[in-house]
Amino acid sequence: MKQTDFAIRGYQIETKAGFEWVIEYPDLPGVTGGGASYDEALKEAEDNKRFYFDYLREIGRPIPAPRDITDIAALSGRITLRLTKSLHQSIIRRADLERVSINSLINEGLSQYLSACDAKTLIENVVSGKTSFPQAGADPVFVIQEQRRAYRKTTKE
Repeated sequence: MKQTDFAIRGYQIETKAGFEWVIEYPDLPGVTGGGASYDEALKEAEDNKRFYFDYLREIGRPIPAPRDITDIAALSGRITLRLTKSLHQSIIRRADLERVSINSLINEGLSQYLSACDAKTLIENVVSGKTSFPQAGADPVFVIQEQRRAYRKTTKE
């Protein structure tokens, strides 16, 4: 599958070492990549997606289909948002405090909110039995970590 088959979400986070990029696939919870640059994070995310798909094939599980919500090429990335004056003031203060633009602050806040919602939904589905992981290894994060360990071992030898 190509990178364009699944929607990606990219954003920066601040770490002790500075700012780093994170790329995630909203349709594949737990499949992410990180790096000092956008391209580095994207490459790691693509590798992790491939590792996860390889694992699903190995255990005989289907590869999920990407959701086709809308034609992303038709989107401008711009929205108009009405706020209360007090909320607007709070956003300006927070952006100044964190030394980021208002757009960056709102993007990061929305991205974190949506990621938390996705994680909550996944947990609720697992707990309710709507989604099940027949093996502990079916968790994307676990699978990717194990695949990366195995890959590193083979490249070192």
